Amino acid sequence: MKNTTYNPNTLTVADLLEMAKTGTPIEITKFIKEKIEHRLGLIDYEG
Repeated sequence: MKNTTYNPNTLTVADLLEMAKTGTPIEITKFIKEKIEHRLGLIDYEG
């Protein structure tokens, strides 16, 4: 298992899929969740 540090500001969908596949624990704060949803086009987000 590779030891990778993920930057929450630059997470990609591929990163999330890899983390899920390898069982990497993910702590997602409300802020990060909003950024991800915004990036996926699920919410309008200012900031």
